Amino acid sequence: MDVQPAERGHVDVVLLFRRQSLGYVLAPGLLLQFGLTPVALAAGMAFQPVLTASPIDVPTVTGLLVFAAVSFLPLVYLARSTRGT
Repeated sequence: MDVQPAERGHVDVVLLFRRQSLGYVLAPGLLLQFGLTPVALAAGMAFQPVLTASPIDVPTVTGLLVFAAVSFLPLVYLARSTRGT
């Protein structure tokens, strides 16, 4: 049985909900992936006006960066909480 990337996220959430150690191991990678994707999309949308001479879509770029920040904040929290152990 092949597990798709979206299903891996669901497995991680279930493992975190059950407070199993594998969920805490997988969570930072999943949050990093969820944070980097909107950053890459925002960079592409910000670079699009250079290539097409069209106006930049500021609300969409801002929304993507807010989404990335929401993903990165728990990642920072997890990284800081494991530093002392």
